Amino acid sequence: MINSFYKIPNDFPTVIQFSGGRTSGFMLNKILDANQDLPNNFHVLFQNTGREMDQTLDFVRDCSINFSVNITWLEYICNPPFFKIVNYETASRNGEPFEALIKKRKYLPNVVTRYCSDVLKYRTAKRYLVNMGYKKWNSAIGFRADEMRRVERIHSRKHIREIIWTPLADAGITKSDIQIFWDNQSFNLGLIGIKGKTPLGNCDGCFLKSEKNLANLCREYPERALWWRNMEAMFGKTFVKDRRWSDLIDTVEKQHEFAFSDQADVFCNSVHGSCEGY
Repeated sequence: MINSFYKIPNDFPTVIQFSGGRTSGFMLNKILDANQDLPNNFHVLFQNTGREMDQTLDFVRDCSINFSVNITWLEYICNPPFFKIVNYETASRNGEPFEALIKKRKYLPNVVTRYCSDVLKYRTAKRYLVNMGYKKWNSAIGFRADEMRRVERIHSRKHIREIIWTPLADAGITKSDIQIFWDNQSFNLGLIGIKGKTPLGNCDGCFLKSEKNLANLCREYPERALWWRNMEAMFGKTFVKDRRWSDLIDTVEKQHEFAFSDQADVFCNSVHGSCEGY
């Protein structure tokens, strides 16, 4: 019965928006299982920003191999058609698409103006599909039943070209279901999961992540934190008001493990005199 939620809902082209995480990987698997004879207008898209962890790129490749499905890798470029097709070997790994967009906009994205996700992810996929000649398509989004606010929000928006499809929410899938599924697979995303979340998933230093997560990036992958510091230095601005990457890196370098509380979920920042959780 649950497989019925994953049946392609109509004859429009269908796009699986694959983020490279466990939830979207689960959704992809269930849709493939429920639709044995996939139409030619079925597409799985992964938009690479260049700031995904290597483990995420490995996972996208592994899903393609293990699920026997083609995944189209896309990246933003500054000139028409504003996207290019890449693959596991040729994908950017040092933020090149993201940096190109920042330089074109001439200012850093932030919590208020989150143009990075809009352009690098959403518009890049849309431009690819329009270039394919599509005028309207089903867009499968991996929102679960335990995040209904996100589900309600995306369904409440006006979508001209997309028919939003949230099969996981419709099927009542929660993060515990996702964990059980991946615990029983022969491969998995090589990034730690905490309370159903993947702190290093998506863009490694995303400004929407907690200070705790970003401090962990500085500690475990200091070379990756430098890119974010360099972007701030280039424009003399910050991604988050009153929080500079240079300060965060300095705090972690000076205090090392003392910056991290014995409580697993807390990072103590001496600069601001506060503790941040996940």
